[in-house]
Amino acid sequence: MVEELVDQIQDVTVEEEVPNRFLRYAKYVILDRALPDARDGLKPVQRRVLYAAHELGLTHKKPYKKSARIVGDAMGKYHPHGDTSIYEALVRMAQHFSMRYTLIDGHGNFGSVDGDPAAAMRYTESRLSVFGEMMMRSIDKETVDYRENFDNTEQEPSVLPTLFPNLLGNGTEGIAVGMASSIPPHHIPSLYEAVFYMIDCMEKGEAYTIEDLIAIVKMPDFPTGGTIINKADIEKAYRTGKGRAIVRSKYEIVENKSGTSKILVTELPYAVNKASLIKKIDELRKLEKIEGINHINDDSSRKGMSIRIDVKKGFNPNSIIQKLFKMTDLQASISMNHMAIFEGRPKQFTLLDSLETFLTHVSTVLLNENQFDLDKAEKRMHIVEGLIKALDQLDGVIELIRKAKSNDEAYAGLEKIGLTNEQAKAVVAIRLISLSAENQQKYIDEYGELSEEIQHRQAIMTDEAVLYEHIRTRLKEASEPFEGERKTDYHEMSSRIDERDLVPSKDLIITITANGIVKAVETSEYSASNRNTKGQSAKLKDDDAIEFMFTVNTHDDLLIFTDAGRCHLVEAYKLPISTKAQAGKYLANYIDLDNEKIVDILPKKVNDDKDILLITKQGTIKRIKLSSLSKRTKSTRVITFVDDDELNDAVLIEAEKQHLITLTANGKALRIDPNSERKCVRPMGRHAAGVKLITLLEGDYIVKSVVVEPKKDLIFITEKGYGKRIETDQFGVKNRGGQGVKAITVNERTGVVVDCAGIRDEELFIATANGMLNRIQTNTIRRMGTSASGVSLIDLKGDDTVLNMTPSQKEENIIEESEVTEQPA
Repeated sequence: MVEELVDQIQDVTVEEEVPNRFLRYAKYVILDRALPDARDGLKPVQRRVLYAAHELGLTHKKPYKKSARIVGDAMGKYHPHGDTSIYEALVRMAQHFSMRYTLIDGHGNFGSVDGDPAAAMRYTESRLSVFGEMMMRSIDKETVDYRENFDNTEQEPSVLPTLFPNLLGNGTEGIAVGMASSIPPHHIPSLYEAVFYMIDCMEKGEAYTIEDLIAIVKMPDFPTGGTIINKADIEKAYRTGKGRAIVRSKYEIVENKSGTSKILVTELPYAVNKASLIKKIDELRKLEKIEGINHINDDSSRKGMSIRIDVKKGFNPNSIIQKLFKMTDLQASISMNHMAIFEGRPKQFTLLDSLETFLTHVSTVLLNENQFDLDKAEKRMHIVEGLIKALDQLDGVIELIRKAKSNDEAYAGLEKIGLTNEQAKAVVAIRLISLSAENQQKYIDEYGELSEEIQHRQAIMTDEAVLYEHIRTRLKEASEPFEGERKTDYHEMSSRIDERDLVPSKDLIITITANGIVKAVETSEYSASNRNTKGQSAKLKDDDAIEFMFTVNTHDDLLIFTDAGRCHLVEAYKLPISTKAQAGKYLANYIDLDNEKIVDILPKKVNDDKDILLITKQGTIKRIKLSSLSKRTKSTRVITFVDDDELNDAVLIEAEKQHLITLTANGKALRIDPNSERKCVRPMGRHAAGVKLITLLEGDYIVKSVVVEPKKDLIFITEKGYGKRIETDQFGVKNRGGQGVKAITVNERTGVVVDCAGIRDEELFIATANGMLNRIQTNTIRRMGTSASGVSLIDLKGDDTVLNMTPSQKEENIIEESEVTEQPA
């Protein structure tokens, strides 16, 4: 015997055997475990659980039985892979938050949306639901093919004769070898509507397209509700079979009388664990990654889901919910990968493919059912016909049967008078009561009814129009239990959440040095002081100096204009916030200046739609639309120079009545109306050179240009720290191209003018070449005339000089933030 076994041993290499075994395993996993059948939308384990429940007679009107009984029958007869996987499949088919239309009616603890597991199968009870029972209708009429079970002792259906589109209706998830399936659930009444539309088109001989079906089906419908926000992506998935659905939680914002507010979340995206979500939000609150959340609580009950997020006073709940969408599963991306088994192999399905496959399956089931009923009717009609013949010659038939010595002799005698063997057996078995005249008429009436039924069923088999009508009638009957509204709605909105919404709104002082160091410091870091004080150190290196300073909010964009006529865009929130004692970061980390010098930086609100006035050092002005700057390109050319000119200033202008005042180094000022009928400044393309603004005397050049605003004065500052405050009304409106008027007396003591700004009574920041910053109150500076040279605004030491200045915008930003907070939810 050992020698026989040795003779059977074969030498094979691992390289040859492993691929062969793995391919066999992969095929088994794909076809018999992980992927659903495209016809009934079920995996083998689900189909076996439902069939086992059907064999036990557990319809939706019968008493429940222990789930262990169904699991035991399914495992012992059809699915020998352990009770755990079988019970998990049964539990999922009973969970209302997992299945859009549950196929199992469960009694007991079947888990929860918090991720709680179901009770053991010895405790729970189950039966088929209305929808599960519908999948079994007409299964006893030879409507589907059967196959041998694992030990060839039982027969199991290869597919269920469902008349509702379960593949799309309940969806599925499965991971096989090298492929996966993820089909979201849908609103079945909409699917039926699409199928009826297909039938109508086929009846009329008209073509239907996938676009027609998409317009009817619209989008998935999840059992947990939510709001879909990416309709275009879903439509693409219906066309290709692959895509994703982005679902947001449904919520409402409730304002409390105390001035606080709360966010009430009532629906979550599909398959999101509520308990884990609440834990995640609470962690973000504790770590202060999301500011403004005071408390989070789960107020869910039998009445429905409710997650309450209490918002602290002064915080915008709309901003908080946007951050939660970004950082938690309050917004989830759900895969759409329509992969299913079709004709024994996996196939990627479009929406059109899925509905056509379902309709073909329905046609096959109904034709098989009709053939079964036709054969049954013909068989019964044959028997009734024999009974009627026998009753027409009743006395002779009775005499023949009475004289017969055996049943076989009776059958033979009846066959001689024109009856078949089947008819003869039916006549012999008839009861005496059936020989009455009344019953004779019943047989005649039944014969007529059977004749009509057979004629109708034959028409279904042969006439296409009758078949379509039959399919429509049966599907309408099947669709009645599915009436109801959609649970998931749709709103068109961007799925992208702006990162700036995740950053707290703060007012910053931005400084840029000669060596290209940028530093963002909160305005609260600098304490206010009186004029003619020393200021506070900005902690620069010995060989460095501040070249530019401005105030900005973290939610703004920065438009950085350079002398080369280019505009670089930087999001303010990307600049690291530091203290005044820290050194800062190199600006080259954020933009590529390529030997350019920054001449101006404009804070830009995200939705600003203004114009920009560009002023060159030699007195040229150009107007461009802010919207003409690319939102994608981080660097854009905005002006073309004549001769050796360079960009000196960039100014935002919005109101048609706004004027511009331009100041030169020698103290000349020109006020113009850019919108005047004569010599106005019209918007130009990004590559235009502009027009003449001011005529400059030899050695003079443009220093600064500011927009004239109501109730604002102008403040000038010279390189040696002298400044002057003057009312804008002292400058009359002139045509562009003039020389301007005297604005400040410039001499050896004051030095040339270096900067100018419009102010009310806010604070003013002054930066020096040696790295000093002074913060002063402008209401301490009195107004002067055009001839005055001003007063000392900063006490300079040694050869230090003023570089520039900027007014604080803190008060304005607080007002704007308050307005946003008070917007209705």
